[in-house]
Amino acid sequence: MVVQSCSWSAPFHASYTRKDLMNYALAIGFSSDENINDHCFTFEKDPRFESVPTFCLVLPSWATQKPGKNFSYIQPFPTPLMSSIGLIPEHLIKRPIDAKRCPILHMDQSVIWHNKLPVPSTSAEDSMSTIDTLISSRTVGVIPKSIGTFVESETRVCSVDGELICTLASTILILGIGSQNVQPLISNNLSVRKRREVPRTPADFEWTYTTLPNQALLYRLASGDFNKIHVYQTTAAMINERPIQNVPGRPLLHGLCTLGIAFRGLCRMLETEKIEFISLKAHFTKPFFVGDVLVMRAWYASDTKIIFQVKSETSDVIAIDQGEVVFQQAHKLAMMSRI
Repeated sequence: MVVQSCSWSAPFHASYTRKDLMNYALAIGFSSDENINDHCFTFEKDPRFESVPTFCLVLPSWATQKPGKNFSYIQPFPTPLMSSIGLIPEHLIKRPIDAKRCPILHMDQSVIWHNKLPVPSTSAEDSMSTIDTLISSRTVGVIPKSIGTFVESETRVCSVDGELICTLASTILILGIGSQNVQPLISNNLSVRKRREVPRTPADFEWTYTTLPNQALLYRLASGDFNKIHVYQTTAAMINERPIQNVPGRPLLHGLCTLGIAFRGLCRMLETEKIEFISLKAHFTKPFFVGDVLVMRAWYASDTKIIFQVKSETSDVIAIDQGEVVFQQAHKLAMMSRI
């Protein structure tokens, strides 16, 4: 039997201040060098102050059922929103399982920006200004395989007035849970990931960043993902990876932190352009560890699309593959909005 639909969760609340925006930017490496252009993300008095677009990726982790200053608390894992829809929806479970005890790998992530993230007031008179958002999620695909079960979810982030800010889609793999435990869920909304081969030509842009020893600790505070695998040393056996010779066990860096750092590299690539980001996609292929040297390579696929790949120079593996970012020139967007 194949189930074909899951309903949206009731709206959850996530509120943030400009301090939360700055903490996120710092956690993914902005202002870790002397590039003053980063001040538009990390200094509240900068006249260009705005949110790093990928900040929206962490809002679901902070979402709670009641409105409030969510970023003031240490969130449980799984998060309240994740628990409300279930790692695997209850009506799809054939045998009792405790998915929370199973290793979970983040496989895919995408975001479509429909509107820019609102920015809290930067005036001295309104220093405690917050932005409130409403967040709903649903499970759109559950595919049990021999290695485990792939679960795809869709999340919408809206303003309190109902304006859609962005749509997120993610896929996780829950290891050790197969078809004997779970019914498959097929939905018309389930996205089919088409493989996007990276060009064989030299990259149009290459950028290197050495992750900090405390990178995961900073990111967990900024993102709300307090999973302990990002704190304790992780052995290769736990994640079915071969150990690297002479490299001790280290914490895993959050996949979304790795993606955020790569996005910072893309901002470097495009920093002379006035653009608006439209969408971002990435496939996580291998674990990335705290302290690894990240190399982001990118190619122009067109005037408005970049293909990118992230490699760990330390372990010589591809950590993010089939990355794609779509953008538009800001002046063209303004012209289109007047048509």
